[in-house]
Amino acid sequence: ALNSPQTLTSIGILESVGITGHNANLDDASLASADKMFANLKDVKATMSEYADDDLSADERLSKEIAMYLLDLLDGFEQFRFHNYPFNQMSGAQSNFPSFMDAQHAITDVESVENYISRLSQTQRFFDQQMEGLEMREQQGIIPPLFVIERVVDEMAGFINKPATENVLYTSVQKRMTESEGIPEHARDELLKQIESEIVETVYPTYQNLVDYFTQLKSKAGKDDG
Repeated sequence: ALNSPQTLTSIGILESVGITGHNANLDDASLASADKMFANLKDVKATMSEYADDDLSADERLSKEIAMYLLDLLDGFEQFRFHNYPFNQMSGAQSNFPSFMDAQHAITDVESVENYISRLSQTQRFFDQQMEGLEMREQQGIIPPLFVIERVVDEMAGFINKPATENVLYTSVQKRMTESEGIPEHARDELLKQIESEIVETVYPTYQNLVDYFTQLKSKAGKDDG
């Protein structure tokens, strides 16, 4: 969780002690980051194994047993890490991002809006990293069924085929800025201009790239969904 700024935002504990820097960033969604996570967890497992049960209290042995049970699942998680569809019609990455920005990223003061803008500016990096995983899945023949791709494409096209000022990434923060006593009225217009600019120049082109990718993927998709 400490390596996931979005998780830290969702938990919302650090803000109570004045730590807010994580709120300016989106997660590292690269394959390299996932590789590092698996390596770190293997190190944790090796360290945990060094603790002799006879030296532990009953509670400590139970904690170790639970941890080792979870860590023993690592091999399966790593082996089948690409056997899923990150972009799907139920709760895929394409919809999780705007939902996170709307529901999880709190708008309380000017800094929180500036962090919001910073996150918008990172969308290309964030989704380009996820594209690494999509291309790896494609190489392994792990491609969503056609109906899933069609729904994802339709959803993303609908997301970007409207003026930026009508997009939820704009209207949500606009509403919350108006309701917040911590954001002076004179600062709102400039902040909203920056948000509109990031949506037009970063978010929309990023989603268009995803639309283009999944559109060309249709020719490889099957119809044997269960």
